Amino acid sequence: MKRFFVILSLVFVSSFMLISCDNDDDYVPRYELFYDEITSAVVPETMTVGETYNITFSVELENSCQDLVDFAYNRIGNERYVTAISAESIYNPDSCNEVISTDDLTFRFTPTQETTYTFKFWKGQDVDGKDLYEIHEVVATQ
Repeated sequence: MKRFFVILSLVFVSSFMLISCDNDDDYVPRYELFYDEITSAVVPETMTVGETYNITFSVELENSCQDLVDFAYNRIGNERYVTAISAESIYNPDSCNEVISTDDLTFRFTPTQETTYTFKFWKGQDVDGKDLYEIHEVVATQ
């Protein structure tokens, strides 16, 4: 029985020696996230409360290593702020082709009250660092 316990203990300790965690302290992210300027947006002029609508916007990507991955959507009262988020590979930046392409994202919106909704799509910043928006006002009725 003692011999069995010693062998079991050796197997147990050996298993920890064979399994290792990758502790790579030199890890460097292989992509960077960016806020991208929205070039255009398609928003209905009017909406009906309770119905769901698709809202689509376009973003120009600057090179072949950049992908549109998501968007930020913030609500302040009846204003909706939309910003595109892209990821760009930095693993091998020399392999990126400087080709401009356009990508679209669509989200769904359902008005919940009779009011005017203001959608603000981020278009970048001016020379003073002030945010610029493409603004669409939509009247929601019953």
